Amino acid sequence: MGLPLIGIARRVTFIIGKDGVIRQVITDTRTKDHDRQVLDALSTLAHKG
Repeated sequence: MGLPLIGIARRVTFIIGKDGVIRQVITDTRTKDHDRQVLDALSTLAHKG
């Protein structure tokens, strides 16, 4: 007898800086445009310095 499944697995993306510190967490990832979400986050962080 297996355990019942509860809920749905969710994807969470962590953007980690060169210093090992988490710089951004993307919790509303969308599979179709995940690459764009990551690139936008990286671009924003790059402009912050």
